[in-house]
Amino acid sequence: MGKFKNVVGDKQITKEDLAEVLTDFKQKLMEKNVAQDVAVQISEAVGATLLEKKTKSFTSVHKTVKEAMK
Repeated sequence: MGKFKNVVGDKQITKEDLAEVLTDFKQKLMEKNVAQDVAVQISEAVGATLLEKKTKSFTSVHKTVKEAMK
């Protein structure tokens, strides 16, 4: 059922869910010439905001993180 929730949505976001996505996000920020300490602060702030929230229907954790940055 857990994998199904990842696809369908309404999944509670955990640290494990965010770890890979936020690492990729932080790396992309640094590739865009954002200082490493700033990239870390931004990714940690986004992670703290999203931790334990639920994804929307048919929305992945990755997309949820991207939407949080808008």
